[in-house]
Amino acid sequence: MSDMINLSGITFLPESVTEAVRDMKIDIGHPVVIRFENELPAALDDDFNVIHFATQLHIGWIPKLKTLKKYLGERFKAQDQPGHRRQEMRYKITEKIRNQIVLNENTNEIQTVGRIADLMFKDVIGINRDRLGVLCAVSVVIE
Repeated sequence: MSDMINLSGITFLPESVTEAVRDMKIDIGHPVVIRFENELPAALDDDFNVIHFATQLHIGWIPKLKTLKKYLGERFKAQDQPGHRRQEMRYKITEKIRNQIVLNENTNEIQTVGRIADLMFKDVIGINRDRLGVLCAVSVVIE
C-alpha cells in the first residue's frame, strides 16, 4: 500500500515532537508503527496512534472515518464541490488504510508499519517544506 495520508490531530503535537523534528531526530523517511488505544482485535474506527519508531513519540492519528464523514457533510451543506471531492478522496484513502491495518492486526497478526513522507511548516509567508517556522503537518505512508 502506498497511499499517503496527513495525520489528524497534528495541531496538538507536544513540544517534544516539535523539538525532535527541529533536532532532526524525526525526519522524512523515518519508520513509524501503528498502535491501538483499545485491546485487540482491532475495530475499523478504533484510535490508531502513529508512533515514530526510534523516539517512540506519538506523532498523530490515522483520521477516524466518522470525523471524515462529518467533513464530507459540511462540504456538501456548503455546496463546496471541490472541497467535497477532496474529503471524499480522503475518506476513501483512509478507509483503505484502516481496512489494511485491521487486516494486518487481526488476521495476519503483524504490526502495521510505515514511514514519514512529508513535514510541513508554517511561517509568515505560508506553508513550506524548508523547515521555516512552526511544524504544522506530518504525513505518513503506510507500507
